[in-house]
Amino acid sequence: MTVGFAGVLVVLRRGAEGLGAGAIFALLRMLGFAGRDLATRAAPPAMTTAQLGMLGFGALVVAGALLLAVSGGAVCRGRGRSARWRRRPS
Repeated sequence: MTVGFAGVLVVLRRGAEGLGAGAIFALLRMLGFAGRDLATRAAPPAMTTAQLGMLGFGALVVAGALLLAVSGGAVCRGRGRSARWRRRPS
């Protein structure tokens, strides 16, 4: 994992112009995948894949609730297919 991360850093150009949003998201995804793999490896052998999936889903629910709380949530105006999601006015 360390060698791969070092390779990514070598490929990126030096300076702020080489480190755009796409590169940052790619690094975050790589760290997320590595964390998932390490957590799966650390899980006890008796744990089933369904239990691991439910734990992952629960983590997503908690993360989504935290993001909604921080961002002020979202409201839906309108009905049916034409409804648009917008942030609440500040």
